[in-house]
Amino acid sequence: PIQTVFILGSVYFTKNAFFKTIVALLGLFMLFFIIEAKLLTPMFPRISQTLNAGTIVKTFDSAGNPSIYSLPFWIGDTAVFLLRFAVTPILWIVIYYRLKESEI
Repeated sequence: PIQTVFILGSVYFTKNAFFKTIVALLGLFMLFFIIEAKLLTPMFPRISQTLNAGTIVKTFDSAGNPSIYSLPFWIGDTAVFLLRFAVTPILWIVIYYRLKESEI
């Protein structure tokens, strides 16, 4: 996926494509971190811990007893499958049509 992102960056950016692609990727990562910090974290109770990349949340009630909430495993397995096997072909298709359109 990283290689296809940089190829796509060279198609979209005409001058200094490598550096502009790096800045765009860093901006995208920063956007995800801001969304997590400002939107997802305040939704949890004040006394809670997020484990395993946000899929497991451990909360405590007023007596100090822990409760653990997690997403079903099939959701995590589906997400991992899509990230491994679907992102790269989708980016290849986008690059194909973008290169076809730019008449190189």
